[in-house]
Amino acid sequence: MDIQKEAKYFERALALSREAFATGNDPFATLLVGPDGEVLMEQMNDVGTGDPTRHDTNTLIAKAALKYDADFLWQCTAYAAMEPCCMCAGAAFWANIGNIKYLMSEKQLGAITGPGGLDLPSTEVVKCGPKDIKIEGPFEPLLPEMERLMKEWVKSWG
Repeated sequence: MDIQKEAKYFERALALSREAFATGNDPFATLLVGPDGEVLMEQMNDVGTGDPTRHDTNTLIAKAALKYDADFLWQCTAYAAMEPCCMCAGAAFWANIGNIKYLMSEKQLGAITGPGGLDLPSTEVVKCGPKDIKIEGPFEPLLPEMERLMKEWVKSWG
């Protein structure tokens, strides 16, 4: 896929991440893009509801698995502002999402936020299973903008 088209998806994920942050949630978002390039679903992080499993990617995948069959999902791509954590990568495996692309890696996030999450890259999670899920990232052209948002988020912690 060409970089301009990918930039469009990541720009939308970044805009939704900003919106999530503005509404009191963690600043992350994910899009589900069909094989024809159409954005099928969007999901902001909403752990602010009190459910810590409501990561944007996990929630989007749960909704997608109910709406689309596994063969179709295998052809789709999840565009995430943040590299999926091990929970979200596992959800992608079970729902049969064939492609995942992310803007910022967990390691890059940890360099800004400090330790506190599970240091298990999404590629390590999916390689434990028999599916050849393609995971790509980070998306360098928009990384500085995501870093600024993450620093603003950390600053908001007080």
